[in-house]
Amino acid sequence: MRLYPWQAGLIQSFLLFLYITTFSLFVNTLGPLIPQDLAEVFSMTLVLLAFVTSAFTCGAIALTYPTLLMFEGKHYDAVRVAAWNIVGLVGIACIAFVTAVSFF
Repeated sequence: MRLYPWQAGLIQSFLLFLYITTFSLFVNTLGPLIPQDLAEVFSMTLVLLAFVTSAFTCGAIALTYPTLLMFEGKHYDAVRVAAWNIVGLVGIACIAFVTAVSFF
């Protein structure tokens, strides 16, 4: 199935949004289950592990399809997919910001 660059970019943005939301819900749910005496060590380890894992996952989601397009020689489409990904992420961030501000 052939996707237009704007479709691929927006799908990648949505997948990144789902990953970030799921991970943050998981971490917030996991917090109360940690014993208090291990909380400091566990939280530092979790933050570092989450950073590395998130960087890898987000990079894989955002860069796999544009990289494949680059290897196929479709440089213009690869740049357009990456640009639409950025547009989608900025749009989702704006919606999240407006939603958060409206609650306070």
